[in-house]
Amino acid sequence: MVSRNTALAAVAAGLAIVAMSRRSSGESSGKGGSSSRRSGKASVRVDGVFMKRLLALLRICVPGAFSREMGMLVSLMALLLLRTRLTITMAQIVGGNAKYLVERNARKFVAGVVDIGLWSLPSAVVNAGIKYLTSLLEGRVRSNLQRHLHDAYLQQSTVYKVSAGSQVEHADHRITKDVLAFAEEVSQIFPLIFKPSIDVIVFILQLSRNGGVMPPMLMIAYYLVAGTMMRAMMPNFAKLTAQTQQREASFRAIHSQVIQHAEEVAFYRGERTERKVADSGIASLVKHQLHVKQLKSYTDFVDAILIKYGATCVGYAVCSLGVFGLGDGASAAERTRVYIQSSQLYIPLAQAIGKLVLLHNRITALAAYTTRVAEVRELLDNLNTASRQNTSDSITVQPHSDAITLKNAKIVTPSGETLLND
Repeated sequence: MVSRNTALAAVAAGLAIVAMSRRSSGESSGKGGSSSRRSGKASVRVDGVFMKRLLALLRICVPGAFSREMGMLVSLMALLLLRTRLTITMAQIVGGNAKYLVERNARKFVAGVVDIGLWSLPSAVVNAGIKYLTSLLEGRVRSNLQRHLHDAYLQQSTVYKVSAGSQVEHADHRITKDVLAFAEEVSQIFPLIFKPSIDVIVFILQLSRNGGVMPPMLMIAYYLVAGTMMRAMMPNFAKLTAQTQQREASFRAIHSQVIQHAEEVAFYRGERTERKVADSGIASLVKHQLHVKQLKSYTDFVDAILIKYGATCVGYAVCSLGVFGLGDGASAAERTRVYIQSSQLYIPLAQAIGKLVLLHNRITALAAYTTRVAEVRELLDNLNTASRQNTSDSITVQPHSDAITLKNAKIVTPSGETLLND
């Protein structure tokens, strides 16, 4: 009965952390996005539109339930579960070694040290496997999404329409660098959600055997309070990330235009003008990046105070509760075992809760890249759909005529502006 209640409490706590992170991210992004809407640009928000766009992109990245990408996800999930189990095993061995050391039992202590060495081998293999599968998944996600965009971009006159239109700026940067950043974020977001959630549930169940469910619940309560305080002070990193990518693309476009018009620049002696434009572009980019780094330094300071050092104090307190709960009949060796084993589990538990609390930072970054990639994908789909509709029944060939006759035709620019109607 206690285990079931503990599991339910752990699940509820984990869901509360994630829900609070998502809600706060949406609110902060919404505040930052109001200025974007006033300027006529799409805002970056963690809301239903973001989830719809993300799911649409994920269907492209993971094409089916029996695809290679799904197999990688399942394998990655298995390795993450195995990593959690290995953490519990290592904690039990370390706790036992502390007990044998206090008891001065040299034989069992040496055997425990050997066990640590033996168990470190599968732990190292699992850690390497997790990193390798994550990198493989990133490559597959990028490859699938890149091919899909290439198919939509490099057909008929779509390239010309995108380059001549103004619906999406710097499409080439979005199709290349933003897709890479999106693939990196997507491949890393799954372990960042799945592993900490499993760790919170499993470690709380394990720790409840010594001191009950109250100590881990106190730690979760502290992280919820600390996370709420942090999110209240956090800037809108989703908007800042999107602005950084926009400035990177603008600076790249400056150099692309110089190369494209190199003959005109040399003929009209425009080197000084182009240098001023390029210097202005890099100055704007560096200034913005410096501003973002200053904000990140501020958030790192708050994170260190609330999440790192504050959690350490709380961790010592909750570890002591399990030791004090043993009663007067417990030996010093048993108390040492419980304390060391609990501390070995509270460390990864604190890390798991901290990752869930700070998950909104990664989600907002993912929202920025999702918005930029989804916008160019939606534009390509709309252009190709309109092209098929316009050319389906609009051309009629007369075999014995040299004339070109336009009837009920619209003259439309690539940006969608109608110049002549019928």
